[in-house]
Amino acid sequence: MRTRHDRVWPTHRPSRRNRSGISLIQMLVAITSLAIISTIGVRMIGNLLLVERQGVNHVTKLSSLARLSRQFREDTHVAQDCLTLQAPDTGNVRLTFSKAHTVVYQRNDRGIIRTERNADQIVHRDVFRMTAASLTCEPATDSAAIATLVIRLQRPDARVSEEFRIDAQLGRDLIESKNASALDLKENKPTGNGSS
Repeated sequence: MRTRHDRVWPTHRPSRRNRSGISLIQMLVAITSLAIISTIGVRMIGNLLLVERQGVNHVTKLSSLARLSRQFREDTHVAQDCLTLQAPDTGNVRLTFSKAHTVVYQRNDRGIIRTERNADQIVHRDVFRMTAASLTCEPATDSAAIATLVIRLQRPDARVSEEFRIDAQLGRDLIESKNASALDLKENKPTGNGSS
């Protein structure tokens, strides 16, 4: 007979190796390593987004410069005059096609705006997205007749500005059309050799 002081001891006691679960130290190590990995991942994603944004801005600036260069050359080839309207830091350049037909390149906070006017009515307006520090037109010399559009772009991360120069022959299309009409007149002119 058993008394209440008699204890029954189990015959098989589980060993430490067979216990399931993790200790507090193992859990802290796992949480710390996950926190380190997630911090590194967030910083890498932030850096990648910054690089992507800078790349998009650079491509936008280059495509706007290419469009602006092409448009300025087309305008200059048919223009009679090119001048900077006010101080160079205001960024107003005017090309004159005829007395009433002009194109103005103007710098503002949105970029460089090209406005074509004919008799005080706006015919066409383009926006070239770039932050220009200044915009000037160097007048053509008599011998070369080259108009130069100087664009100074301010970098957002530095105090240094980049300078781009777009050269175009002033009135080139007008000269070519005059030469073509002169050639037509020479070809249609009758010769005086007397044969008929």
